[in-house]
Amino acid sequence: RAFAAGMEEARRRRPTAAVADCLALEEDLRLWTYAVPEAGPALLMGLIACGILGAAAPWRPHVFVRAPEGSGKSTLNRLISAACGAEEPSTDTSEAGLRRLADGRSGLLPLDEKEANARGVAAVVDLMRGASDGRGAVVIRAAGEGGGADVFRVVGCFLLTAITQPKLTAADVSRITLVELRPLERDRSKQAAEATARAAALFPALVKRLLLGWDRWQANWRAARAAVLAQEATSRSADQLGALIAG
Repeated sequence: RAFAAGMEEARRRRPTAAVADCLALEEDLRLWTYAVPEAGPALLMGLIACGILGAAAPWRPHVFVRAPEGSGKSTLNRLISAACGAEEPSTDTSEAGLRRLADGRSGLLPLDEKEANARGVAAVVDLMRGASDGRGAVVIRAAGEGGGADVFRVVGCFLLTAITQPKLTAADVSRITLVELRPLERDRSKQAAEATARAAALFPALVKRLLLGWDRWQANWRAARAAVLAQEATSRSADQLGALIAG
């Protein structure tokens, strides 16, 4: 009911992002240098779409951007967060901190691990797994000396940017798509800041485009999922790539 109400509100009051607006956003993503230039910006555009859809999507994909120093990974995270209407990327990589931050919220969950180690990122991988589908990750913890329990629910798409990749199981790999950056040849901080401001301004119009295109996203997800399965992928890999392609 809330989703339907949001669609009606979008139809009446919000501007709609045009194809040209989306192409301009994808072009801004090309300010960064990708290991696979053709795939990187397209996958991140798919993540932006899924990040805006949030819990409405039957599958919420996650993306890990692995990047060396000097690649602009933190600024890329901020641009994607702005396009999704999310807050500044969190640098709290503890599982406890993250589940409190994300409890009861839906959408993109940006996380920027600034240190050159993966211990903090690895601590939230289990939380990410649960957030991918269904009701999301439900975590129950003792409420302290007074007794009782605190219940946390985390639903959404994670964007992780870090230097070092955490150790991942086969189940993790099927839920997290890897995008790799290369070092920037020149400083592009000014262009990145301008692109981030444009992304933030475009967010309301992107919301409307996605709400009005909800039926198309679902049809494309089913079609893309079938195409990935035809390549002998696992069901989970098909969910993951299908969602990004549909986005």
